[in-house]
Amino acid sequence: MCAYGGHLAIAKLLLEHGADLDILDVDGDTPMQIATTRGHSELVILFEEVRAERDRLARECDAEVPR
Repeated sequence: MCAYGGHLAIAKLLLEHGADLDILDVDGDTPMQIATTRGHSELVILFEEVRAERDRLARECDAEVPR
Protein backbone atom coordinates (compact mmCIF):
# COMPACT_ATOMS: atom_id res chain seq x y z
CA MET A 1 0.00 0.00 0.00
CA CYS A 2 2.88 2.40 0.62
CA ALA A 3 4.01 1.83 -2.99
CA TYR A 4 0.49 2.60 -4.19
CA GLY A 5 0.28 5.83 -2.19
CA GLY A 6 3.91 6.88 -2.61
CA HIS A 7 4.68 6.83 1.12
CA LEU A 8 8.48 6.97 1.14
CA ALA A 9 8.98 7.10 4.92
CA ILE A 10 6.74 4.08 5.48
CA ALA A 11 8.49 2.16 2.69
CA LYS A 12 11.89 2.88 4.27
CA LEU A 13 10.67 1.68 7.66
CA LEU A 14 9.22 -1.51 6.22
CA LEU A 15 12.37 -2.23 4.20
CA GLU A 16 14.58 -1.66 7.25
CA HIS A 17 12.59 -4.43 8.91
CA GLY A 18 12.96 -6.86 6.02
CA ALA A 19 9.90 -6.19 3.86
CA ASP A 20 9.70 -8.51 0.85
CA LEU A 21 10.21 -6.69 -2.45
CA ASP A 22 8.82 -9.69 -4.34
CA ILE A 23 5.46 -9.83 -2.57
CA LEU A 24 2.46 -9.64 -4.88
CA ASP A 25 -0.74 -7.68 -4.38
CA VAL A 26 -4.18 -9.01 -5.31
CA ASP A 27 -3.52 -8.05 -8.94
CA GLY A 28 -0.18 -9.87 -9.04
CA ASP A 29 1.95 -6.70 -8.99
CA THR A 30 5.13 -6.17 -6.97
CA PRO A 31 5.84 -2.96 -5.04
CA MET A 32 8.26 -1.95 -7.81
CA GLN A 33 5.60 -2.41 -10.50
CA ILE A 34 3.06 -0.43 -8.47
CA ALA A 35 5.47 2.44 -7.77
CA THR A 36 6.51 2.56 -11.43
CA THR A 37 2.94 2.56 -12.70
CA ARG A 38 1.88 5.25 -10.22
CA GLY A 39 4.85 7.48 -11.05
CA HIS A 40 6.51 7.33 -7.62
CA SER A 41 10.09 7.64 -8.86
CA GLU A 42 11.53 8.15 -5.38
CA LEU A 43 10.16 4.74 -4.38
CA VAL A 44 11.42 3.11 -7.56
CA ILE A 45 14.92 4.41 -6.76
CA LEU A 46 14.65 3.23 -3.15
CA PHE A 47 13.49 -0.24 -4.21
CA GLU A 48 16.34 -0.51 -6.73
CA GLU A 49 18.90 0.53 -4.11
CA VAL A 50 17.58 -1.88 -1.51
CA ARG A 51 17.46 -4.76 -3.98
CA ALA A 52 21.04 -4.04 -5.08
CA GLU A 53 22.24 -3.97 -1.46
CA ARG A 54 20.40 -7.19 -0.62
CA ASP A 55 21.85 -8.87 -3.71
CA ARG A 56 25.34 -7.70 -2.75
CA LEU A 57 24.96 -9.09 0.76
CA ALA A 58 23.68 -12.40 -0.59
CA ARG A 59 26.68 -12.68 -2.93
CA GLU A 60 29.02 -12.00 -0.02
CA CYS A 61 27.37 -14.72 2.04
CA ASP A 62 27.64 -17.16 -0.87
CA ALA A 63 31.33 -16.34 -1.30
CA GLU A 64 32.24 -16.97 2.35
CA VAL A 65 34.25 -20.11 2.92
CA PRO A 66 32.81 -22.37 5.62
CA ARG A 67 35.12 -23.09 8.54
